[in-house]
Amino acid sequence: MLNVLAGLAESIPITLLAVLPAFFNLASERIFEEEKALLLRAAALVALPATAWAWRAYGSRTWRHPVVLTYAALTLVLSVAALSGVDPRTSILGAYLKHHGMVTWFALATLFAAMCGVACSGDGRRRLLDAVVIGSIWPSIYALLQHAGADPVEWTGANAERSISSLGSPNYLGGYLAIVIPLTLLRGRSTRWLWALVPLQLAALAATASRGSIVGLAAGALAGGIAYLWTQPGGRVRAAAVLTVAVAATVVLVAMPGARPAPLARMFDATGGSGRVRVLIWKGVVDLMRRSGARRWTGYGPETLHEIFPPHYPAELGVVERSDAMPDRAHNETLDMLVSAGVPGVVVELAFFAAVIVCAFRARDPLTCAALVAAAVAHIVEIQLGIATVVSRLVFLGVAALVVGVNQVEPAAAAAPALPRAVARRQRRAPQRAAGRTADRPSVWLLVAAMAGALSPWMGAMTLPLAYGAVLAAAIALSRSNAFLPRPAGGGVLLLCGTLTAAIAAIPLAVTPARADAFSKSATQFESRGQWPEAAAAYREAVALQPHEAYYVAGLGRALLQDAVRLEPAARSARLRESREAFERARALMPSDPDHTRHLASLARVEASVRADGRDAPLAEADRLYAKETVRVPGLAALWVDWGWVDVDRRRLPQALDKVNHALALNHDRVDAWLLRGYIHTSQSQWNDALADYAEVLSRKPDNPEALRGRASAQAAIQR
Repeated sequence: MLNVLAGLAESIPITLLAVLPAFFNLASERIFEEEKALLLRAAALVALPATAWAWRAYGSRTWRHPVVLTYAALTLVLSVAALSGVDPRTSILGAYLKHHGMVTWFALATLFAAMCGVACSGDGRRRLLDAVVIGSIWPSIYALLQHAGADPVEWTGANAERSISSLGSPNYLGGYLAIVIPLTLLRGRSTRWLWALVPLQLAALAATASRGSIVGLAAGALAGGIAYLWTQPGGRVRAAAVLTVAVAATVVLVAMPGARPAPLARMFDATGGSGRVRVLIWKGVVDLMRRSGARRWTGYGPETLHEIFPPHYPAELGVVERSDAMPDRAHNETLDMLVSAGVPGVVVELAFFAAVIVCAFRARDPLTCAALVAAAVAHIVEIQLGIATVVSRLVFLGVAALVVGVNQVEPAAAAAPALPRAVARRQRRAPQRAAGRTADRPSVWLLVAAMAGALSPWMGAMTLPLAYGAVLAAAIALSRSNAFLPRPAGGGVLLLCGTLTAAIAAIPLAVTPARADAFSKSATQFESRGQWPEAAAAYREAVALQPHEAYYVAGLGRALLQDAVRLEPAARSARLRESREAFERARALMPSDPDHTRHLASLARVEASVRADGRDAPLAEADRLYAKETVRVPGLAALWVDWGWVDVDRRRLPQALDKVNHALALNHDRVDAWLLRGYIHTSQSQWNDALADYAEVLSRKPDNPEALRGRASAQAAIQR
C-alpha cells in the first residue's frame, strides 16, 4: 500500500498528461480551461506528499540543474509579486476566468518536480513521452469530427470553421499540438506505428486555423533542424548557414509586406480580426506599464490584468471584438509576465526558457536534442502570440523535465535505497511475477491512461466526483504497475497521513468551485427563460459555496432585480434592497469591474421607475455613478449609452444626445446607441433624423423589432 502511494509521484503527472487534454465538464459554466485547472490542482495536491517523499531519492541529482533553479526562481518571483500585488487573493487563488493563480502555479511546480524524478531513467522518459502522445489522440480526433460537422455537442458561440476540440479554443488546441508534434516524432523512433499519429495531429492543427500555433510549429521545426545539424560532425557551419537564411527571410517578410505571398499576407494581417485585437491589447498593456511607476519592478500580481486594464481600454477594441468584455490576458507571454511580476519576472522567465533550450542542446542523442529543442521553441514562440494553458504549460514542463533527466546517470547506477519491508518480501517470494509485471508496465499504463483520457469528458458531464475518481483510479493503477521500482525507505506513516490529508483538502480547492459553477450554469439557464426566482435560488447556492466570487454575487443581484419588477409594491422594496446589497457586495469584491457600476446604476433606474414620487434621488445616484466610471474607463462605449438613458429618464434630452453621439464616436456600429439616438429624436419630434437612426439599426440587424416599430412611427408622423 505504501509503495503504491509512493508511486503516485510518478503516476499522477503521467496520468494528467494523458487525461487532462481530453477533460472537460459539461455540467459547469466554465467547461474547459477552468475545469482543467481545478483537476490539475486536485491531482497535484494528492501527488505532493509522494513527491516530497521521493525527492530524497533524486532531489540531490536535480536541484542544482539550471532548468530547476531558474524555474524555482520564477516561482519565487511570482509569489512575491502575488503577495505584494493589487489583489493578493485573486493572484493566489486565480481569477474567475482561467484560474491561473499561484495555486495553479504551485500545482505545476509540484508536477514538474515529480516529472524530473520520472525523467531520471530511460524507462521513465519513455513513459512521459507515451503519455504525451496518448493525450493528443482524442483531442485530435475530436477536432476533425468537429471540422466534419459530426460534433455530438452543440457549442454555443463556437466558430464552425475552426475546431475547438476538448480544449475550448482553436488557439488553445493549436498551441497544445504545436508542442506535442515534435515529441510524437521522437517517440515514434522506437515505436514506428506512432508516426501515423503525426498526420492526424497536423490535420487537427490545420482545423484550428491558429496562426500563432502554425508559426510556433514552424519556428520549432527550424530550431530542431538547426539543433540536429549542430550535433553532427562539421554541422555547425551548416546550422549557422540555415539560421542566417531563416533570419534574412524573416527580416524581408517583416520589413517588406509587399513581398509576402498571399497566404502569409493574410496570416500576418494586423489591420482587422484577431490580429488587430492583439495589436490593440498590446498597445494598451504597453501604455499601462509605461505609466506604472514602481510597479514595473514588482508587477501587479498574476491574474490582475482585467482589474487594472479598464483605464487603458481602447475604444477600437470594442469595435473589432463587437463585445464589451475586458481583456484578461495580453495574448503575449512576455507582456503578461511584465504585468504579473514586472521586469524581474520577465528576466527570470526568459532565463528559464533559455536554460531549457541550451540544456536541450546538451542531449547526447541528435534526434532527442532536435525534438526537445523543437518542442520548447514551438511553445515559447506560440505563447508570444497567444495564451499559455494549463495543458500546454504541463507538457512544456514535461519537456523541461526530460531536459533535466536526459543526461543524468540512471538511478540504478547508484546505490539503490532500501525497499519497504513488505515490498522486499513480495519480491523474494515471487521474483518471476515481479519481473513479468515490470516487463508489462508499458501495456498496463497505456491501456489505463487511454481509457481515462477517452472517458473523462463524459464522466465530468455526469458527476464531477466520478470523473475525479476515474483519474485517481488510473493513477493508482499506474502506480501499482510500477510497484516494484525502488522507493525511499522510511516515513511510511507520514506519507499515508499526508496523502489522505491532501485528498480531503482537494475537495474545497477543486470540487467545491466546480460545484458552485454548476449552480451558476443552472442559474443562467433559468435567466434565459425568465425564471427569476429559480435563478436567484441557484445563484444563492453558488454564493454559499464560493462567497467571495463577485461573478456569482452579481448574478444573484441581477436575478433579484428582475424578480422585484414583477412583484407587488410591498414585496418589491424588500427584494430591491436585497438586490442592492448583492450589487454593492460584488462591487466591493471587484471594484475595478465596470459591470458592477452598471448594475448599481441600473438598479437606481428601476427604483426610480417604480416610485410614485421621489424619482430624482435614485436617478441622481445613477448619474454620479456613470460620471465617475466614464472618467475611469473613458473608452467603453456601453457606459456612455447607459448614461444617456439616465438623461432620458431625467428629461435631459440634449445631454442624452451628446452622450450617445460620444458613444457612436467610440463605436459607430453599436446598435443600442443608434436605438437610443432614434428614441431621442422621436421624443424631440425630429422624425427625419429618427428615421435615419432606425435605418442604421436595420442595416445591421434587419429584424430588430424596436427599430421596425420606430421606423413605422416615424414614417407615419412624416406622412401626417
